Parts: sequence; structure tokens; C-alpha cells
Amino acid sequence: AGKTGKVELLQVHVPDAFQETGQVAVLKDNSLELRNAKPEGLEEIDARELHGPLQKPGVFQAYKYRALPIKLAVETAKNAYFAVPQAVITHADLTTAVATDQAQSTEAIYWVKNLDLQFLIVKLPKGAKLVSDVFVGRESQQPMKREGSDDLMVRLPSNSASTGAAFPVRFVFAMDGNAGGEKLGMMGSLGVPPPTVADVKVFETRHRLFLPEAYHYTAFDGPLTLAVRERGWSRVRHTLRYVLPTFGASLSDAVIASLSGAEAQSSGDDSWSNPPVVPNEVRSLYDFQVPNQGHPETLRRLGPPAAITAHFRSRHVTFFMEALAFLFIIAAGVAGLRWPLHRKVAFLVVAGALGMTAIGVLSPANCLVPIAWIRALCFVTVLWVVMAVIPVLAAIAGWFKRKPKPPPPPLPPVPPTPTRSPVPPAAPPPTPDLAAALNRAPMPGGSSTGDSASTSTTTVSSSPAEIIELPEVSDDQEPGK
Repeated sequence: AGKTGKVELLQVHVPDAFQETGQVAVLKDNSLELRNAKPEGLEEIDARELHGPLQKPGVFQAYKYRALPIKLAVETAKNAYFAVPQAVITHADLTTAVATDQAQSTEAIYWVKNLDLQFLIVKLPKGAKLVSDVFVGRESQQPMKREGSDDLMVRLPSNSASTGAAFPVRFVFAMDGNAGGEKLGMMGSLGVPPPTVADVKVFETRHRLFLPEAYHYTAFDGPLTLAVRERGWSRVRHTLRYVLPTFGASLSDAVIASLSGAEAQSSGDDSWSNPPVVPNEVRSLYDFQVPNQGHPETLRRLGPPAAITAHFRSRHVTFFMEALAFLFIIAAGVAGLRWPLHRKVAFLVVAGALGMTAIGVLSPANCLVPIAWIRALCFVTVLWVVMAVIPVLAAIAGWFKRKPKPPPPPLPPVPPTPTRSPVPPAAPPPTPDLAAALNRAPMPGGSSTGDSASTSTTTVSSSPAEIIELPEVSDDQEPGK
């Protein structure tokens, strides 16, 4: 392969011929390559112009000549063929059930297209034990291994190349759990090792896991990954479907699920092809079935199976984190009952944006805490709206319940104002002589006038309507002064 050479045409001559004409057809093997053809005395023609005996399949070049001598030299190179695989595996379908003590049972189904392979060599994980017969199609085989090796040997049928159809190769192996039956803790990780196939190409892998239900599985490490559409948004859409407003006609959950699946297929999120399904009549022949119980997770890869590391967290821890997130938002909402409107709106916008972003970024198990955050925001929003509406409703209810006041009683009639008799005019004040005479007159039961320094007031009533006060006059005062 890769070697080159030079080939020259042997000239054929008919003795004593007056004129010689003819045609030349050049044929080659499929692995040969002709380069730098140098014809002399030859005219290149189409291969369809060759005469009957020269009309053969595989003609690469054709010439004709009208006279001798002729000459043709070509450079040849032999090319190598690519190695054709003797067998390929179109799908590797693995199903693993994991117990709480990390004991595992794995069913492996390889869909094989065989060309010329006698045995399929499978290397089981360390510590694994085969617990079932090997089924190739509908036929069971006794497990075999080579001397000095623990690799599993599966005999393949030789007539599958003629049909070109893939057939299943199925077996089950198990691995022991922790010593003493120690269960999983509150948080941690567990590994799921796969079997390995030697010298055979595996195009696509689907690995289904059935894990203990008392835990949430936050992440999976390894080449196999979860489908994109199985991340946080599908769960939050299902959880908040009765809270978020819907415009237009309302559809049932089954219709929404079917539309979501069609949308995912059209967008390319669900572009994985599922492996063929083993017929029920063939599956009924299997002697050991892996239990399909627990929390299901499906991981995929374009390539052979690989090790998976699942990180888990107890549901109690998750519920505690959800409660903390919920109560934090509720406490902030209660504390903000007296906030102004613009501050409340800013709080809802910022907290809602953080929660929705976390839901879209995190895995389904980790988005439970942001979902509790969003639920608390919805509750706080309703609380604030209710507290703002209650005074308005109370005022409206009070307005409707208020009774009309009775009309005031009529005022009593006003009695007529009595007329007052005219007051007689006042008498003129007494003259000084009369006041002096009165002062000298002895008072009944009293003594005469005392010291001139003492003063007193004598009241004289001149009429019923007027009282006149006169000053007292001493004896040594002259009248008229």
C-alpha cells in the first residue's frame, strides 16, 4: 500500500500487414490509482466507442490508433483500504437499581450488528458478579470466559451479516453494598460503574437509574448528562400552573404535556433516539428482572457507557431549606406592610427576578428552594393587596350600612314677649338743706353723731323705683358745702 510504479503498454504487431488500426482499453483494480498517462500515437476516445470484445465493466481509459508504432506509459499507485469493523453496537441500554446501602443490580442490553465477529468481549466492573444467563436474541447461552481472565465472552451468530438487522445481547450483573448494610447519610454521593465492551464501537448510550426515594439528587458527574428539557422550568411550570395567569382557552394537563413534548421535539431538545424495544415474548424468556422501583433518572450520551457519580441530599434537608426561604420572604413581607408603594414594587421585582433566574439555571432537585421562594412572594403579594383593600371595603360597607337620620322635631311656638310698664321718672336729688336735716335727726335705737372723722352712708328711698345714696354731713360742716 502506498507504493508507486510505472507500467508500459506492450505493442502487438501483425507481420506483413499493410496497415494496422485498433483500440486499447485500460482496466485497473479498485485499489489502484493511475497517474500521468503518456500516450504516443494514440487518440483518447470514450469508453462507449470500444468494440464489442473490449466493452467490459471497469474500463478506466480508452484509446484508438491508425498506425504503428504506439506507446503508452502510466504511473500506478496502490492505495490501502480502511479497516471495516467486524461488529458495531447501535445502542447500549442500561438499567440500574440502587439500594439504600449502595447495592446495585444492572441490566445491560446491547443492540449489535455483526459482520464477522465471533465473540463479544465484555469487562464487568470490579466486584461485579453475573447473576443471569446471556441472551442473544431469543437464545440463551451459558456464560463463558477465557482462561486466566474474568472477561465475559458472548458468542455471536454468524448469519446476522446477511440480514443486516441489530439483535439484542442481554445479561444482568450485581454488586454488593456497604459492609454491614450501612445506609446513605444526609448528604453525599454514590457511584454507578458500567461494563466495558472491547474493540467494538458503541454509538449511543441510555442509562436509566432507579435510586432511593428518600433523597433528592442534585447533580450527576460524568460524560452522561440529563436532557435539557428535564431541568427546572418543566417542574416550576407544572407547580405554578394554577397561580400564573392564563390568557385564552384553558387546556387540560394531558394536552399541555403533549404540546410541550411536540415543542421540545421541534426545538431539538428531545432529539435523542430511544433504543429498540425488546419484544414481550422475548423479554418473558429472561430469567432475572431488574426491579424498576425508586426515583427514576435517565442519562444519555453519544458514545459508550461511562461511570456516573450521583450527588444526593436528604429530603429533610431540602424541606428545611425550603422552609427557610419561605419564612424569610414571609418575614420580609410582614415587616414591609407599612412600606410605601414604590418600595413594595421594587422588592417584588428584585426578589422575583432572583427566584425565576435560579429556577431556570438550577437542576430539578435544586430548584425546589427557589420554587418555595416564589410561592412566598405570591403569598406576600396577596397579603399586601388584601391589607390595602380591607380599609376600602370597610368604608364601602360602612357607607351601605349607615341609617338615615330622623328629621328633627318641630320647634315649640315662641311665646309672646310681655310688655313692660313704663318706669316713672326718677325724683330729683334732695337739696343740701334736706340732707343736713336728715343727718341731724336721731337714729332709732342709736346715739347721736359721733366723731367727725367717722363716716357713714345713709340711704333714702324717695320712690320704689330709685335708691339715692347721700353722704353724711358732720355738725361742724356748714350747710351748702
